[in-house]
Amino acid sequence: MTIGGGEGPAVFDHLFGHAYMVRRWRQGPSYSERIEFLEHLARLDYARRTLKLTAYLLLGVVEYLPLERHARVTVPEICKAARKWRRRPLLAGPAALTQSGAGHFMRVAKAWFMFLGRLYQPPRPPGAFDAKIADFVRWMREERGLMPGSVATFQSQIVRFLERWNHRSARLTHVAAADVDAYFNSARCQQLSRKSIALAAHALRTFFRFANNRGWCETDIASGIDRPPVYRHSGIPLGPTWKEVRRLIDSTVGNKPTDMRSRALFLLLATYGLRVGEVAHLTLDDLDWEHELIRVNRGKGRRMASYPMTTEVGLALARYIRSVRPRVSRREVFVTLVAPFRPLNAKACGRITSRRFGQLDIQSTRHGPHALRHACATHLMQQGASLKEIADQLGHRSLMTTGIYAKVDMNALRNVADFDLKGLA
Repeated sequence: MTIGGGEGPAVFDHLFGHAYMVRRWRQGPSYSERIEFLEHLARLDYARRTLKLTAYLLLGVVEYLPLERHARVTVPEICKAARKWRRRPLLAGPAALTQSGAGHFMRVAKAWFMFLGRLYQPPRPPGAFDAKIADFVRWMREERGLMPGSVATFQSQIVRFLERWNHRSARLTHVAAADVDAYFNSARCQQLSRKSIALAAHALRTFFRFANNRGWCETDIASGIDRPPVYRHSGIPLGPTWKEVRRLIDSTVGNKPTDMRSRALFLLLATYGLRVGEVAHLTLDDLDWEHELIRVNRGKGRRMASYPMTTEVGLALARYIRSVRPRVSRREVFVTLVAPFRPLNAKACGRITSRRFGQLDIQSTRHGPHALRHACATHLMQQGASLKEIADQLGHRSLMTTGIYAKVDMNALRNVADFDLKGLA
């Protein structure tokens, strides 16, 4: 879709539908810059309705926020202009345009000035520990060879502790073991599970051991950080029953685009027990339609696994890709359905799953994608699959990891309870 150039007036006639609005648009300040921004949005496949609203709001921006050429604008200036614009006398026109709020005005203004490189955003003042944290992150990534997710988790734990400590001297030499104890005794940490506290303790102990080797600490704080024990198989999978999983999947029957995308997503999670990150990173190239295979890049260990494409999964994927998925250059299977089109990350997939759990009032302690992975494993166990088969399905390297699902195989446990012990005495 082209907006500028020789076809500009005709396109604006179609956008606005009023000669007065077209004339205002063309005669307003910064015409070429506004055209350039709309063309950018059009290339991202924004809906015509969104382009129409953006064009209208840009008129307000240039009229209520007059700028010298190449001058930069600050967010407070945009806020002030938005308040003035909101009090303007309303002109005749579509309600969706004339009744837009100040929030719409600010979003469009900031996006436009950012696009032009003219939005002034004060740089975040450097943190006292930024350089040390960056050194630690580089060590974890390059020398320890940790996965990006693990590095990000460690980094967030360190930043969270240092922000709460916030000593006025901002020197690690002043951190004491008592400060770490106070952190773990805080109200926030008291609400965490044993596993989460153990993770935080492991991250802090690793960081302070690294800091001590670098000479940043005068005392060996790491040795004083006790990691609470996390017992293997201390918990059991608390996901939904397979009947509830089928109810979740059946709720996506219909022609709504979101339902078709959700159906393909839920089936991949429940049928194969995939991790949500593995589904989020699935690409069109991973779908081998000719041989009816789905190839999955196992994030842990960076291994590839192949699964047979079942009829139900294949039909759901084909329908979603052909009828719903936007025609974009991105190769990820799951993308947003409205512009700007971008891949769904693991968090977005999690929100889709959790929201559907809530809508159906499914009784389950866990409500995210991992609950479907647990349900898949438990269902396989109840169907008579061996631990080795379930481990291969889930991508577990150790049968000890898979052994947790034996704890919820109630039929097998009942068989053990009913075993006749007569004659063994």
